[in-house]
Amino acid sequence: MGNRIDNAIKSIAGRGGFQENPSFYIYDLDGISATLGNLKGALPENVSLYYAMKANPAGRILEEIRGNAGAKGVEIASFGEYEKAISAGFSPEQIIFTGPGKTPFEIGVAVNGGIRLLNIESMTEAVRASRASLASGRTTRALVRINPRYTHKSAHTHMAGESSKLGIDEDASIEQYARIAGLPGLDVEGIHVFSGSGVLEADELIRYFGSVLDLANRIEKGSGQGIRTVDFGGGFGIDYSGEGREVDLRRVGAGLERVSAERGFSGKELVLELGRYVVGPHGLYVSEIVDIKESGGKKHAIAAGGINHQRRPCAVERNHPIRIMGMNRPEVYPGQPSIENERIDVDGPLCLTDDILGMDVYCQGARIGDLVVVGMSGAYGKSMAAEGFLSHPPAQEYFLSGERVIKG
Repeated sequence: MGNRIDNAIKSIAGRGGFQENPSFYIYDLDGISATLGNLKGALPENVSLYYAMKANPAGRILEEIRGNAGAKGVEIASFGEYEKAISAGFSPEQIIFTGPGKTPFEIGVAVNGGIRLLNIESMTEAVRASRASLASGRTTRALVRINPRYTHKSAHTHMAGESSKLGIDEDASIEQYARIAGLPGLDVEGIHVFSGSGVLEADELIRYFGSVLDLANRIEKGSGQGIRTVDFGGGFGIDYSGEGREVDLRRVGAGLERVSAERGFSGKELVLELGRYVVGPHGLYVSEIVDIKESGGKKHAIAAGGINHQRRPCAVERNHPIRIMGMNRPEVYPGQPSIENERIDVDGPLCLTDDILGMDVYCQGARIGDLVVVGMSGAYGKSMAAEGFLSHPPAQEYFLSGERVIKG
């Protein structure tokens, strides 16, 4: 993000009122748009990209995505996300509703609103959707989610291939698909599969696409029901290690075009639901170091915010890239502790020992009053935070467009 984002951070940290709540998120809207453009340029024309808004449902980000030709719409997983999507200007026809455990109310909203696709996770959901469709006089376009035997080797989160609340097991998929497709009021277009997330290797993603299309062909042949749409879910990874590894989009796009042609899907709609990949690299969490302590031979930089703002590193036990931005604040007292070329823990202010932003982080230098900058924080940051714990103020959100800083 370079000097442009650093200048914005220092500008925010220098504003009046910052000391009352010295923690915030900042998102680079230009970077998000560039990623969408790169995806559109690399993927085959029959691929529809939907933004998985669970990654970050901030209204300004949704508006940016809505205005970008790279995204066809949004993927939601709750009524609350439906409301946010509509408020940001998306029409129901631009919305896919996924996720297990949809309430009858949520299914009714999806049916009556006329959303693009309702991803059905079970026979219970299918029957409820059928009844709601008949009651409203509508036909609901739907996909059936399958829990395949296939699993990603390198995914950091596995979402298939084991006992799961997600979808219908592959072993029962042909019979269940035929039953669901036969229910009145439903237009079942195809299947939805989501095997795992965090995959960086292009060839692994291509193998996954091929396996899902093979599954679609088996279900189509076995059920006697045509398949027009296949939703691959998400899975594209971002590199939290800070080593700069990236998914080779050109290779992924060419591979998807090849495997879809080989399996007879070139003229059919292929859907990707990407959230983390779109916004993750383009957000930072920033918090002021309010204290530095040494305990048991190790130093702790204590920030003004922790898992109440940025919970993911602690939850998955994996550091995000962390750097320290010097602010040259006045000393609290002469000889106060500081950090120089040491491995430290970066902690939050909560009354929990596992309130940690970074574990065993190498720090070249830090002083009280400097800023902790946590990278790769555009996804599953504020939306995943334990904001209610101890009632600290929530982290403010800022958005950077060009050189302009917009307060959320």
